[in-house]
Amino acid sequence: MVDPDPASRPLLRRFAETDTRAESIISAASAADIPLDQLTRPLTLVLSSALGVQDLSLLSPLLAEPSTHVVLVLRSLMQNQLDTAQWVLADVVLRLEDLQGAALDEVLTPLRRGTVSVSPEALHQVIRLACAAPESETRRPRLTERETETLWGVAQGMSNRQIARTMGITEHGVKRHLANLMGKLNCQNRTSAVAVALRSGLLELSDVGTDVS
Repeated sequence: MVDPDPASRPLLRRFAETDTRAESIISAASAADIPLDQLTRPLTLVLSSALGVQDLSLLSPLLAEPSTHVVLVLRSLMQNQLDTAQWVLADVVLRLEDLQGAALDEVLTPLRRGTVSVSPEALHQVIRLACAAPESETRRPRLTERETETLWGVAQGMSNRQIARTMGITEHGVKRHLANLMGKLNCQNRTSAVAVALRSGLLELSDVGTDVS
């Protein structure tokens, strides 16, 4: 169970505890806090839509396992909360408010391979946001070669220092390229920038890394 917000983590934990089949529960603020090599299989991941690029990169080995069940919890009615959703093949999609009356073992039980369980409210939210996508996100902006390299590094989950080392420039230079591409993509954070780049065709899903050394 991963959620960067300390205020909502207790709610997610109580929701996870409703699964009568659960042998143990690990609650973490970020994927880096989870001992991936100590987890028993099969497992269920309860993920907040507030997770960022680095979290998704670290969790990708678990997300790729066919036996992993993924419950994605949408945090708000903001467009950027769908950025995580398009990277995660979730089995269940709920809103934070839906957790109050839901039981984890119940929402997972009726699933068949290839199907996704979505609460009516979450479905309405997703459709409304998809229909209201800003024109600026669907238009393909023009990035310089250096900005594109920086964006690729962000998609790999790299830190500014790692990107600088890969590109052979200073961290200040990376920050300048980041500021420029954030402005062109009309984004406020790294996760949104990669998501908008995916939607506009500047990046492919294969460009999103699974591990950063």
